[in-house]
Amino acid sequence: MLRNASLTAMMTGVLLTTTATVAVAGVKTTSTSTAPDLQPGSYKKYLVLARIKDESVKRILEDTVVAKLKAAKTDAVAAYTVLVPEDLASSEAIHAKAEQLGVDAGLVFTVITDETQQKANPTVSAGVGVPVRVGPFSVFLGTSVPIGGGGTSTVRTVQLKSELVAREGTNPRWTATYTTDLKGGAEGTAEDIAKQAIKQLKKAHVLK
Repeated sequence: MLRNASLTAMMTGVLLTTTATVAVAGVKTTSTSTAPDLQPGSYKKYLVLARIKDESVKRILEDTVVAKLKAAKTDAVAAYTVLVPEDLASSEAIHAKAEQLGVDAGLVFTVITDETQQKANPTVSAGVGVPVRVGPFSVFLGTSVPIGGGGTSTVRTVQLKSELVAREGTNPRWTATYTTDLKGGAEGTAEDIAKQAIKQLKKAHVLK
């Protein structure tokens, strides 16, 4: 049975940070935090919830995390397969649903920021009659002539957090934040986030 405080955390999110940086493909873990009284391997069944508006991305992420948890011999269920909007209408509603499902912990993924920036591309120049020398301290003699590059490119950075909420102790029990450039596409990015989450949960001894 999840406490109301836990369920409120599941709905609203609390970001705790302890600096760490780990990278897998296009996803980086930028911070983690673990409750000091957390007991290793305490939770038997997880409800995985991705609070993402895009339904297809939400399902991909939830399914991928559930698959990774089950591969780690931990029972889990994707929220989209068992919850309806009414179940998330209040802390009491999710409380009752969690009890019905036999869930003793929730793993919640939330998008914190989604930023798009314009990044200037460098222009490569060559001195007339002089071979091209590319590098930060290249010296060109004669007249510089652009031979490529220039303009701008779009750089997208998305920051997410994952939180573990449970029925015992101060919540959230564990948190992690990630950044991604989404270059791996929805499935590739979901796979990388899931790998990072499982790796950090094991490192924190949440999972055995």
